[in-house]
Amino acid sequence: MMHFIASPYVITLHEIKSSFSNKDRRFVVTTCNIFGRLKETEFNLSEVAKSKSHPFASFQLLPKGKNFYVFGGGLTDPELRSKLAKETPSN
Repeated sequence: MMHFIASPYVITLHEIKSSFSNKDRRFVVTTCNIFGRLKETEFNLSEVAKSKSHPFASFQLLPKGKNFYVFGGGLTDPELRSKLAKETPSN
């Protein structure tokens, strides 16, 4: 049960900078697996959708079906905040 609740929480989120021009931004998130080991997952921002199937997740990677949670208060980039966080920025 604890793994179900804690598994989607993102420990770190980093943008992967590309040397060639690519319109789709790429990121890597670090989470913990059931044994507490760090696990990295890479994704494009275009693969992200709001999570509806997991109560403790804020976004889902569509082709992989993986759920993640990011607290939006630490995200200063408005595009990332709207895509990855449950709450939306107030205007």
